[in-house]
Amino acid sequence: MNTISKLTIAGVLSLGLFTAQSCVQDDDYATPPIECNLPSPNISLADLVSKVTAGSIKLDANKAIAEDLIVQAYVISSDETGNFYKTISLQDKVENPTTGIQIEIDGSNLYNSYPLGAQVQINLKGLIVANDRGVMKIGSVDPKYTVGRIPSAVMSTYMVKTCEAIQVIKPKVVTSIEEALKPTNLNTLVTIEGVQFENPEEYLIYTNKEKAIGSQTQVNVPIIDKKGDTTYIRNSFYATFANDVLPTKSGSITIVASRYNSDYQLFIRDTNDVKFDQGRFTVIPEGYEEIKGSKEDFESAKKNNYNTGDLDLTTGTWTFSDGGVFDPSDNDLKSSGTSSVRLRGTSTTIGFLQSKFFVIGLKTLKVNFGGATFSEGADADKEIKLEVLISTDFGVTWKSVGEKTSERGKLNLLEFPINAAATDRVAVKLVNKSFLRSTGNQLRVNIDDIEFVK
Repeated sequence: MNTISKLTIAGVLSLGLFTAQSCVQDDDYATPPIECNLPSPNISLADLVSKVTAGSIKLDANKAIAEDLIVQAYVISSDETGNFYKTISLQDKVENPTTGIQIEIDGSNLYNSYPLGAQVQINLKGLIVANDRGVMKIGSVDPKYTVGRIPSAVMSTYMVKTCEAIQVIKPKVVTSIEEALKPTNLNTLVTIEGVQFENPEEYLIYTNKEKAIGSQTQVNVPIIDKKGDTTYIRNSFYATFANDVLPTKSGSITIVASRYNSDYQLFIRDTNDVKFDQGRFTVIPEGYEEIKGSKEDFESAKKNNYNTGDLDLTTGTWTFSDGGVFDPSDNDLKSSGTSSVRLRGTSTTIGFLQSKFFVIGLKTLKVNFGGATFSEGADADKEIKLEVLISTDFGVTWKSVGEKTSERGKLNLLEFPINAAATDRVAVKLVNKSFLRSTGNQLRVNIDDIEFVK
């Protein structure tokens, strides 16, 4: 067994110095320290941030902390691969942290002194603790910056690694980018499940210099979650993995979240933080879902007006434009039950019925369609027509699959071939294309018992 040599930092707390006794520890951190005598922390990281925010900590003329305060935290970042630069992110607990912070240090290879999972103590007297462009930071007094970098030569005066065994930091696991970007997660270790690089074929590698903005030496690579929310993974030109190929699959990514004013910046320690080992997913916009069942009879709810609006029915949500499912009327045709859809349409408003759900691999749409028997004056014998359109991108674009005619006073079963691919998510729109009267209204039509055949 090898032992780590003694670390001694002379001085007293009133001068901003630590006093540390001997520290003996196994190289593989398998055993706890034999002896380690450090001052006890007297403020938690959460209380520190809270009091700094409230302005309730005594400061000196340089706005540095004037109290003898010692805080303890765990290292969650590493500059070993070069993606973190002159900064260390810290959180207050090994798992389920409540607070994170970053400390600015004018040095490199910081991971040698402060490795991942190490517990550290920081003597805050003489240091700046402040919110800098959206992130709480610890650093030195520097007239040029809100928070300066602590010179590496005096770093051990302020921060030491305790003799607690190296810990495995357990990331907080979330399932959306929105949750990951909550302010409470800043400078804590977070794993986001169900994400993928949005367009890896465009960026190709982790740090494609052609994608850098201006003179920046970092590249923002977009990731997307299953809700369609996006954010960026920020990678340095100097990271050892800069030229590694971006994975094209989906999965989870472990990050340390930071912020620059209103822009969130997510950093990985190395590519082991990226575990994209699942197939790519299709982003399903909020409000869309897969169909329930395979047939809609329009019996489960009513919409007694022509206003544009949504109606939740047995197959899912439908959007109506200049149409509805009205109370029973002898002039509305039904193929079953007591209700059916009535569509109109005007010279300025399209009368349609649109699914806000999708059918995977839809092959045929069957629709009972005909002209209602309301009085249409001299136009009663004019053309009754229905057009069906489909969308495979959740309503962004629509493609017509055909128009078919029917007759007044009778519902005819119409079949529209769709022949979508097995993985296509198909939404449908049924549009009244019947004769437009001189009154500015189209002939009223009825739709009932729509069947989706896969």
